[in-house]
Amino acid sequence: MGNLKDELKIKLEKTLHIYVFAQDSFLYTEYFHNPDTVEELELITKSAHKKSLSMMMHLMFRTLVIEISKLFSNSGNDKFQLQKLINSLSKSGHFRKIGVPEEHINNWNGLLKENERTIQSILTLRTKLYAHTDNSLTDFSTIDITFKDIKKLLDIAAQILKSLYSDIYDTDLFLRSPTFDRERFGILKLLAKAEKERVDAIYKKYRLR
Repeated sequence: MGNLKDELKIKLEKTLHIYVFAQDSFLYTEYFHNPDTVEELELITKSAHKKSLSMMMHLMFRTLVIEISKLFSNSGNDKFQLQKLINSLSKSGHFRKIGVPEEHINNWNGLLKENERTIQSILTLRTKLYAHTDNSLTDFSTIDITFKDIKKLLDIAAQILKSLYSDIYDTDLFLRSPTFDRERFGILKLLAKAEKERVDAIYKKYRLR
């Protein structure tokens, strides 16, 4: 039993690493699309920096889709997908002797089934948009998925991981981002302030002529 738990823990740690990266990608991407202030939004959508910021947002969103796809993929190439993990804990799975309650497994399978449309949208998005490089700046407005949908998938992943760490290793798993704190994230605010000062200086210069 000990060897099985150790083997599972290694697998869970790698899955957890993917989750944390996906979560951070989500938090940064969501903030850039929905910043706290009007000034930040105008910096992103109207300023001289909008093209550079648009590229950054594209790369962040791309990373988000790739990382969350690893968790919810149905491909055999993704070793740490949640469905494969759940199957390995079932009565016929590799880790069956660990004894994860069947009701937990049924609940997790139910959550994945309930969110199958969102999962398929994410996987289709990865395949169509990010398996190719011929269109590096795809219009996100055409994508039929919301940040709320993606957050729900992350919450499901968190629920599964927390439950496994608690039930098997008697460990409370805290999944706060190691890098992003919305209350203290000031990069866009600083850039927006600097841009306003730059524009104001230009107006002032031409008014004095």
